[in-house]
Amino acid sequence: MIDGIKLAIDVFPKTISNIEDKDVLKYLKSRCRDFPEEVLNSGFLPAFLFYLSKSNICVMIDFLDYLNSNSESKFDKFDKNESKQTIAYTIFTALVIYFLEKTELKDKLGLNDLRKLCSNNNSESAKKLEEILNGLYFNSSIVTILSKNYLLTLKRLAEAIINV
Repeated sequence: MIDGIKLAIDVFPKTISNIEDKDVLKYLKSRCRDFPEEVLNSGFLPAFLFYLSKSNICVMIDFLDYLNSNSESKFDKFDKNESKQTIAYTIFTALVIYFLEKTELKDKLGLNDLRKLCSNNNSESAKKLEEILNGLYFNSSIVTILSKNYLLTLKRLAEAIINV
């Protein structure tokens, strides 16, 4: 079983080390605070889908690859013309998927081959999104329970470390 607290503690510093813009940090802090409450109020799937809809999916997948790598270099694929809110949603959604990828549910959630979400083929992207959403729908209760400590630790880390 994955230790959500330890995973959050390990990934958060690498995440925020890539953010120099104070507004993006402020918005990320808000996302870290808001998501656990939105999960409680609306459920994991609706909250996740809302955040995903506000994200740049292709950049999110690149950021996930970066988080999963041993790279010590900066992630430099955020579009400077992208809204700061979108960048924050993209980063936070990547953090959620990063956790889900580490669980034993990864295959059941359809989180293999995420590049299909960023395909030029809309049919392929739609099928991949449907696979993920169905996986989250049918496993929503367990995902909510498994992610609780991770999400609350991200929230606490953001509140403690991000001072903007």
